[in-house]
Amino acid sequence: MLNRQIQLLEYRITDLRNLENLNQLKQFSGEDSNIQIITLNIEHLRIAKLNQEFHGLLSSVELLVPDGESIILLASLGSSRRDEEGTSKLAIKKYAGIDLCEDLIKIKQRICFLGAVESVSKSLEEKFTRKFTEKDLYFQHGYYDIEDEAEIMNRISAFNPELLIVALGAPRQDFLINKYRQLFTNCIFIGVGGALDIFAAKLKRAPKILIKLKLEWLYRILQEPSRFLKLIPNFIYFIKLIFKLGLNKSSYSLSER
Repeated sequence: MLNRQIQLLEYRITDLRNLENLNQLKQFSGEDSNIQIITLNIEHLRIAKLNQEFHGLLSSVELLVPDGESIILLASLGSSRRDEEGTSKLAIKKYAGIDLCEDLIKIKQRICFLGAVESVSKSLEEKFTRKFTEKDLYFQHGYYDIEDEAEIMNRISAFNPELLIVALGAPRQDFLINKYRQLFTNCIFIGVGGALDIFAAKLKRAPKILIKLKLEWLYRILQEPSRFLKLIPNFIYFIKLIFKLGLNKSSYSLSER
């Protein structure tokens, strides 16, 4: 089977859209039989530039999946492929974290949802318990005292999930997964930011036309205007990377294996 990967800065990104089905993810398992997925966007890259520990995690995690349009654009600067007619195509495709999360939920039986405020977690529990009657589900809100964290993770581990969805925001969710992953076996971990708010219908996802037009980020700002100031540092760093990578296209290499 062919897996498409691309090197972006120091990080190797994988195109999971190229898999025939997500049951094939087992090939990416780490030594502990688990798989941690980080859905990469420009904020991750900016944080990693400032935080050496997070940089190390992005460099070593089993799967980095391109979540944001910014990642696809940066990747397109240095890598492209051509179809049989010679038409240039992007080397890698976006796989939004919420879409990947939904697809994983479809194929896994024992699933834990960790994150969001308590009211959203309760709403999600009511909604998904009705929707997925054949699945074993566990819910834990994300607003707990830090001294209770180890106990909470031990309880989640005892549930023995096949899929652990963590929505605590980056990089907290990614550090938490990495810290406690040794408690689990044969588990897929994925950090999804605010996806649980959308699953619970607290927030709406952008209409398909806006997603197609690559304007999902704008719709999120319109729903949550407070996000605008948070996005400014990401935008500035994105512009810097465009200039950096545009001047040094050799920073990218496309591999197929």
